[in-house]
Amino acid sequence: MKTIPVLFLLGFSLFLFSGNALAATQTFEGELETTDPYWTTQHGALLYYYDTEVFQVAEDGWYRIEIVEAGLDDGFNNTYLTLLDKNQAFVTGDDNSGDDFLSMIEFQLTKDMDYYFTVGTLFPETTGDWEVTISSIPIPTAGLLMGSGLIGLAGLRRRT
Repeated sequence: MKTIPVLFLLGFSLFLFSGNALAATQTFEGELETTDPYWTTQHGALLYYYDTEVFQVAEDGWYRIEIVEAGLDDGFNNTYLTLLDKNQAFVTGDDNSGDDFLSMIEFQLTKDMDYYFTVGTLFPETTGDWEVTISSIPIPTAGLLMGSGLIGLAGLRRRT
């Protein structure tokens, strides 16, 4: 019977002191332009523009990097998002996990480390504006433990 209050206290503590759940959302805005860096096909005939931004997170944990808005001239707003590590080496990428044809990555990040993301498209010579948000993903374990403890406390209260 004593484990139920302990579960509640553990869950409540994790919920309160989890900086990840309380971290602020970072917002980045940019525009793909013909003067941006680009990659090209093997023969150099098609240009694919991209933007790169550096960022850090304040706490270790899971984060969502998401293109939340785009105004591209491809007619679809079909974006491609990549996550790069501190050495600008590829970590992961995404095409269409966000709303419509927008991109979204969920990944575990380490605080105070430089990361980079790139915004691009899968259509050549596409230009236009974009907006990316980086936000923490709340830790569900803390809420689950706290909820289990609350149910247990309610059960104890009924017995007495």
